Amino acid sequence: MLFEKVPGLYGSGVIQNKFVEIRQNAKTMILDEFFSSDNVVKYIEKKSHDSAGIGTYLANMVNKFDFNPLFDAFIRRVNEGPLGVLLGLSGTTPNMDAFREPVIKNIRESLEEFCYEPNFQASLIKGLTEPEVGAGIVNQIEELIDKRLSELTPEIVKDLTHSIIHEHLGWLVVWGGIFGGLVGIVSAFFL
Repeated sequence: MLFEKVPGLYGSGVIQNKFVEIRQNAKTMILDEFFSSDNVVKYIEKKSHDSAGIGTYLANMVNKFDFNPLFDAFIRRVNEGPLGVLLGLSGTTPNMDAFREPVIKNIRESLEEFCYEPNFQASLIKGLTEPEVGAGIVNQIEELIDKRLSELTPEIVKDLTHSIIHEHLGWLVVWGGIFGGLVGIVSAFFL
């Protein structure tokens, strides 16, 4: 009855008839209950004070960065700048690739140390917990939800609802049948 329209039976086929409203209500419920700006800010604050801390998280990210493009850009700037002109006048063009690994290692270690600096962490947490940041994250989540909900069809919503009812509310259907039968038998005696 929820899923298919039964001719002449008021309220049947409610999922397909109210599909747009169901989709909008699902979005509102998800955003209001899970992804309000306050909840996002509280989550960021909590995660920033966890045992591993934000420093460890950031240092792990730094270790995943590829610093070769940074080194290449640095060498290109040196060659294009006054030092490059001076080296060109002296007739030498040193091979800077020999310095690549030590320089990248030094940059990586410096950034890792910086990740653990209390002032940097405090500034980062303060910036991430600004209401505008929470609102921005909520807007991005809302766009993601809108995109996914626009992909849902009445048939998909019907299948999702049916599978949830079948998996989790099977006994409700059984008891509904039993009590409905009992009410029918009792009312048969009185009518």
